[in-house]
Formats: sequence, C-alpha cells, structure tokens
Amino acid sequence: MSCRILFYAAVLAFGIGLSACSDKDEGALHCPSGPADTLLVYPRLEFAQINVTGESIATPDHDPGMAGMESLYLGSDGETRSDILVNFDFGSVISEEYPPEFFVADSIQAVYLTMHRLLSLVAYSGPNDVGSDTMSFGPMWPGVAYHVRPLASPFVPQDYSAWPGTTPPAFTELLNEGHEFVDYSEEPRIRMPEARFLEWVRNGEPIGLMIQAGADSDTGLVGFASRELTTLREVSAIYEGSSTGPSLVVHFSGRGGALIIPSQHDTSTFDQINELPPELMHVQTGLRTVPLLSYDIPPLPDDSCLRSYGFRATMAAMAPQWPDECVALSQVDPARVDWSSGTVSATALQDGSLTLMQICSTGPGSKALDFSWSGEKMIGFPDLPETMHLMLNFNDSTINRYSQPYDYFIRYQAHMYFSQSTIFGPAAALEDRPVLMLITG
Repeated sequence: MSCRILFYAAVLAFGIGLSACSDKDEGALHCPSGPADTLLVYPRLEFAQINVTGESIATPDHDPGMAGMESLYLGSDGETRSDILVNFDFGSVISEEYPPEFFVADSIQAVYLTMHRLLSLVAYSGPNDVGSDTMSFGPMWPGVAYHVRPLASPFVPQDYSAWPGTTPPAFTELLNEGHEFVDYSEEPRIRMPEARFLEWVRNGEPIGLMIQAGADSDTGLVGFASRELTTLREVSAIYEGSSTGPSLVVHFSGRGGALIIPSQHDTSTFDQINELPPELMHVQTGLRTVPLLSYDIPPLPDDSCLRSYGFRATMAAMAPQWPDECVALSQVDPARVDWSSGTVSATALQDGSLTLMQICSTGPGSKALDFSWSGEKMIGFPDLPETMHLMLNFNDSTINRYSQPYDYFIRYQAHMYFSQSTIFGPAAALEDRPVLMLITG
C-alpha cells in the first residue's frame, strides 16, 4: 500500500499535509514499545500555486474577488506594485438637501479626495516586564506623493476579481494640487479641482479615478481601507456619515458640515506581482497564494507502525513586519474543495477544512516551521485514506496581547493585509525542501 499526500499552504499560509499508511489493524494509536526509525519523505517536484479569493458573486455592497478586498494598496515593493482605482457615481449628488444652486463656483469652498490608511502592524508598549527600558512604535509606513488622474472610463470590478490586474487607460492630466509633496498622514486629504468637480456634477454620470504613488514617494506598499472594510479598529476614527473607503468631501462656502460622496467601487490593481525562481514558493496574505505540495508515502513494513510524524518548512524570506502569529494545521476535504482551476474561494476553503492543531509564536525571527505530533492527534482518523490533504493557515483574527504591568497591542488581520513571504519548495536543495518526517517502530 502507498500514499500520496497533497500539502497546501494558504496565505500567510503554508499548505502542508501528512498521512500515515499502514495495512495493520493496530494503527498508530497502539504501537508496541521498542526502537524507532525516522523516514524522511520529500515532495514531488510538481506543485501548483493556488489563489484563494473572496466572494465571487458581486452584491451592491461587495465587489468580487480582489476588488472586494477590505484593503487597497498603493506603491511598490521590489517587483510588486499597485495603483488604486475608484469609481464615483454623480447621478444622485443633487438632492433636496443639496439642490442645484449649491453647485456653482461661488458656493464651493474646497473638494478633497480622502482615504484612511490601515493602522497595520502598529505596536504600542511601555516598559517591558524585565527592565525599565521603554519601547515606542508609531506609524511605520512609507510616505506617498499622491498623483490622481482621470480614467478614460470607469473601471469594471469584475475585471479585478483575480490578480495580477491591469492598468486601465487613463489621461496624463494630474488632477490634484500638492502632488509634489510627500504625505505621511493617517487620513490624507487630496485637494481636487472645484471646476472639474462641478463638471462631474452637471454631467451626472459615473467617473473613474486612478490614484498612483508619484516618483517622490517612499518605497513600499501602503494599505488603505476599502469601501468593504468591516473591521473599523484597523483605521483611525471614522466620523459619523463618513465612508471607510475613498470619498469625495465637499465643503461649501458659508455652510457648516460637508457633503460626503462615497466611492461606488474601488480596487487595487496589483498589476505586477514579484515572480520567484522555481526553488521558491510564495506565501501571501491579502492576495492569498497557496503552494500545493504532493508527497508519495511508501508502505510501512509489516512489523512496524507509525508512532508520530512531523513536517518542517524552511523560510527563504520573511515579510519585514510579520508579527508573532498562531498557525493552524487543517485537513482539507478534496470532495468539497476543488482547486483544479488554480483558484479556490475562501468560503469553500473554510467550509471544506477542519482544524487539527496550531502552534504559536511564529514571528519575524523564525527560519523554519516545525510541526510534530504523536499518534494521539490522529484519534479523529482511525481509518486514514490513501490521500490526505492538509493546510497550514495563519489565523484570520486580530491579535490582542496584554502583559502586566503594561499593555501591548498589535493590530493585524491575515486575511486583509497584503504581505509576501517565501518558502523553499520542491525544487530547492534537498536540505531546504519541505520534508515530512515519519517516526516508525
């Protein structure tokens, strides 16, 4: 009897699977005492990288796939870059509260395009428990010189359900004032031309904008809240009547308050994604990318059984701001999760998997992911199938750590923040490949 195992790493996720194969009735839970042997099993050379997408069906409040992410990204990091696309609908701007006479040149004081930066991976702490040294971390994000250009036509959200996306046709004209200045603020207010705004209102039609990071911007990808954001703790204060995503904010002369026009659609383009050499595999959050590994397990000798097993993956590059996190190992049911197209929905993956165990404190200093467990962990699988699919997945939840006498807080959500790490794959040197370790006896 032989076994083939598919391992699948989901973003910040690494997909990994392990299986025991034995024709003996006693199984791994009843191994007799005696000397143990270690069998190292390396993955087959073929593997696939799978994209894990959000909802595939568009709703009035949620666009499909990448366009429906809770985050927007702007800028570049290595070979990965992204612009932000935004559509606004001017068909219902004029209303009883804001009649046509409000929209004349003398009545408009200022128009701003506003966005909310994600407060990702921002840590705050006081003196640590060991000594009196203090640590203080403020926002550690790149500055951006915002360049806003009009699109030739509004972008189509369905064209950005998967990545990489495309850069749509846009005019070379720069709309915003102050585009030569680098902005570090949590809520940038990008001054827009009042005359162009009034033209949009008069036409009463949807328009599209492309937001880019100018050449004077700092290097790095900067995250912003999209209109789909639901976790408000990830941004600074959202005022009543405001939108989480990009908005146009209109101030009128001699009138308090402001008209807020929320985006109709928004998306990152991610028109370039860093390509890796064949010996490496991407491990991404946000744009979840999953390596799928395959292992052929030789049959166990008739006089032995599986006592325990483990898995080790070697990191090639860690995301620079990857915080400590708990990593869960889950079994994936291939009858409920079809990855043959190279894409799996997050909902299908969640519904078709069962968490087996997790390890914590896997942080930026980690060079290897080590899983090992005894046969007792297999109690849910008395009859192991020939093919077993397991995934290693970072928890999709915010970390809140509190230590006495001072609080320590990290904002982080694996499913919404974009981050790239790499793991050595099947084509790497033998000592770096993801290895399955079977302890038999």
